[in-house]
Amino acid sequence: MVTCTNAVGPVWDFVVPPQGSVTYVADEELLYYYNGSIWREYVDAAFSLMYLPHRGKMFADDMTAVAGTGLTTTSATGQRYGYYSYMGSYANGDSAEWSFVCAGDTYNFYVSAAFGSAMGIVDFYIDDVLVDSGWDTYNATALFNQIRTFSVTLTPGAHKFRYVANGKNPLSSAWRFFVTWVSFKPPVD
Repeated sequence: MVTCTNAVGPVWDFVVPPQGSVTYVADEELLYYYNGSIWREYVDAAFSLMYLPHRGKMFADDMTAVAGTGLTTTSATGQRYGYYSYMGSYANGDSAEWSFVCAGDTYNFYVSAAFGSAMGIVDFYIDDVLVDSGWDTYNATALFNQIRTFSVTLTPGAHKFRYVANGKNPLSSAWRFFVTWVSFKPPVD
């Protein structure tokens, strides 16, 4: 489905046939589409095409601190991409978030983190709704590239993904969360 917003009128949609395609002409006055047998032309007032992605990756050095202090990025040769980020305050309740946009769909989310002896338990929220909880990132020795996976159905548009430190393993000495990236994609491409 392609959504076109007419600058002087209502929003209108059309479905691209399975064998068809859509071509957008850059002068923003013409939209040509193929209906499976012939090309057709939409001629109207100015419009814009909006494409929302079905996959994305958010890197930890782009997150914004929500609670806690000292958002830090440090080198980690064992971690994919060579780094991770964390809140320097090491406190229960520390949190950070990313903003992203996506099409309406069901997505698998993947969170990449490092485990260690001073790590906490984290919960994940999208738009202030708890979507996954209780990931215990404690381990007596460092473990890199640990992946948490969960599934969420989202509406099209802008969203916020947030992690919150929510407790710690009794063996852990702090509430740290060493995160590198968060990605999302549909279960089936």
